[in-house]
Amino acid sequence: MCSNNISQKRCGGFTIIELAIVVIISGFMFSIILQAYNAYMQETKLRETIDQTRIIEDALYQFYSVRGRYPCPANPGAAPADADYGIESCRPDFTSACPANLSCQTTGNDVDLDGRDDFVNIGIVPFRTIDNFILDPDDNPDTPETSKIDYDISKTIDPYTFRIAYAVSETMTRPGNYSAVNPANPNWGVISVVDENNRPAVDPPDSAHFVLYSSGENGLGAYTDQGTLVESCTVISAVTELPESTTGFNDVNISGMRIEVENCDNTDTVFVQSFRSIANDNNYFDDTLFTGKTPFDNIWKTSFAGGTESWIYNSNLGNVAVGEGLVAPTERLHVDGSARAEDAAQAIDGFCTTANTDCFDPNFVAGTMEDPADQTCPDGQVIRAIEDNKVRCVNPFESVGTINVACPPGQYLSGIIVDSSGSVTGRCS
Repeated sequence: MCSNNISQKRCGGFTIIELAIVVIISGFMFSIILQAYNAYMQETKLRETIDQTRIIEDALYQFYSVRGRYPCPANPGAAPADADYGIESCRPDFTSACPANLSCQTTGNDVDLDGRDDFVNIGIVPFRTIDNFILDPDDNPDTPETSKIDYDISKTIDPYTFRIAYAVSETMTRPGNYSAVNPANPNWGVISVVDENNRPAVDPPDSAHFVLYSSGENGLGAYTDQGTLVESCTVISAVTELPESTTGFNDVNISGMRIEVENCDNTDTVFVQSFRSIANDNNYFDDTLFTGKTPFDNIWKTSFAGGTESWIYNSNLGNVAVGEGLVAPTERLHVDGSARAEDAAQAIDGFCTTANTDCFDPNFVAGTMEDPADQTCPDGQVIRAIEDNKVRCVNPFESVGTINVACPPGQYLSGIIVDSSGSVTGRCS
């Protein structure tokens, strides 16, 4: 009850205007908090996607290093009860039909020089094939040593609950063709990766071994873990109402086409690696894409085909140029200049010092000299050394004189030994 000496206004509580101000301020603060929370959740999911994709990338690299090839993609439309769920689907040969729900796209290139265009096969990560590999890397039950990669099947589902997609150069996946000592040529990658301006994102262009990508929050072209397509790339998007239909070629920078369509159109071998953008226009891009190539850029490879010896070989399919400005080698190994071997240089006159002096002609030990006398010794002498482009000869018995060797009964004289001090002894056997 209000006292008579207190105004009626103060006894009436909050006015409608005051309550409205409080509601507006509260709503404004809640909106800021909600936006910050949404941004935090988006960033968290992006980090989780990157971490999961890196683990899969590491597993693929280890698969290559042990099996000498990459696994084929798995059927994205397979359900958990299907026999091929998460199992790699490989074509028996390049003329066979593309496996179910995979996309097999020709590149128009022939990097392995087999007379046929190379293909890129697109599907999802073969998570069960990789899981089996992690448990038994060498595919030998007698040596069940597990891999050390922090991998499990759940990591092939991104934080948006979609399967991570996988495209791979088919020539590098042929089961039965490769092994750790005879791996797929690292220069057989044929996948093209470009940026949002259609500029090559790998060097040289069209050389990536594989790509891994998450379709992001909108799930464009993605599949669930039940084998269900979330949203097709080849229909008008219900999200943006921008046209998603593709031409069968590189769609980057086509008017009215979102750049992320290039990653899910499954009509070519081009993929986009761009900055994240959630603007509702052609630049919308919420994909996370990893390119597989870097660990095998070195064209010089180690081979153990020699048994106990370690050899190196050049894996380039064409001619190899050595020398500044030599861009069109005409031989398998074309050297323009001097090739250095340890502390000597191979020049026109043979092995020389780096100043091209004191040259040694290899024909002395493997070949025929213009003057045979430079390579032969007089009767009764043997070659002791090669010096100044001539053999140095000595009489092996010149300072020996007469020696007497008495062998035990049942043995005979089998050799004469002269040690560094000049002492001479006989060998019996």
